[in-house]
Amino acid sequence: MPGNQEAGVLRWTELPTSVRSALRGKLRELYGRAQDDEEVFDHLDIDKQQSLVIFVRRLNELGLWEEIESVLNVYGEGGVGLSFTASSRLLDILRGRKDFTEKFARHRRHSAGFAERKRLRAALHFLYAEEKWPRWSAHFDLYSPASSMRNAARHLLSEKLRRKTPGWREIKAALKNSF
Repeated sequence: MPGNQEAGVLRWTELPTSVRSALRGKLRELYGRAQDDEEVFDHLDIDKQQSLVIFVRRLNELGLWEEIESVLNVYGEGGVGLSFTASSRLLDILRGRKDFTEKFARHRRHSAGFAERKRLRAALHFLYAEEKWPRWSAHFDLYSPASSMRNAARHLLSEKLRRKTPGWREIKAALKNSF
């Protein structure tokens, strides 16, 4: 890994070809910018760059990245998530997947929610709002409430009661340790 990546700073030209290819054409609307993907990526803060890479890798593993049309917002501190536009198929795809559940996954002001079922840590949580723009968002839960009662209690204690949401470093470590 090049020296600056160890500190978390990334440059578009240093990203693996597969990550650059996945991001191509999807960053132009990020924060309302109409620049090219490279310029947008290189001007993002470290947490946002790292979060994008985490999402690209995880959603590619699940075969869902191709459904993301445009990234509108991304964050990596105080939670790891993004807002995006998606293909019209994404709602039906998530409803049909056995590795996601709608049970207890919907939040207020959202018409649907989908949480990863069997993943104990760093589980994806999609939210869809029919009446809101942007309609789609996704974030990582450090403890997956959909995986077990124990993790549901951990999630409740950590994120709801203590109001501690994971940053990109915690999610990256949890994903690395779970494969």
